[in-house]
Amino acid sequence: MGQTEQGFTILELMVVLGLVTIASVWGWFSLGHVLEHGGLLAAARALTSDIRSAQYMAQVQSREWSIRFDPADRSYTVGPEGAVPRPVAGSSVIWKPS
Repeated sequence: MGQTEQGFTILELMVVLGLVTIASVWGWFSLGHVLEHGGLLAAARALTSDIRSAQYMAQVQSREWSIRFDPADRSYTVGPEGAVPRPVAGSSVIWKPS
């Protein structure tokens, strides 16, 4: 009777390892895209909310409000025309009355 060996050849292990590596890299890049897209959606929602708040406050106060974008600082300010905006929590700066 002949003795049979059990196990995997080095070629089989290398093929499986290669497939696992490819799947891991593909998953990593897909996850990065999802996280980046989620951050963009959150920023868009925050900006939309701030624009609606400015519209509401302009109607309530019967005065002009403006939105000023600062690309260098990657931020924006929202407040009545001629007022000095003060920073509050978050990525945007919103005018708050004293």
